[in-house]
Amino acid sequence: MWNEFKKFSLKGNVVDLAIGVIIGAAFGKIVKFKRKKEEAGEETAKPSKEEQLLEEIRDLLKQQQQRT
Repeated sequence: MWNEFKKFSLKGNVVDLAIGVIIGAAFGKIVKFKRKKEEAGEETAKPSKEEQLLEEIRDLLKQQQQRT
């Protein structure tokens, strides 16, 4: 029985199937990664109140530096 399985597994069909599964898994991971990356880009978070305050302070400081 082992010899029969060996002969069957060494045939091209099984090897082709194994290669197809490996390539399919790799493409699946690539698509999943790309989809996550696109979703992350779409979700832009609004700046927090602290960040807005810091931006205003930065802008005011820049204006004061330009005047002097």
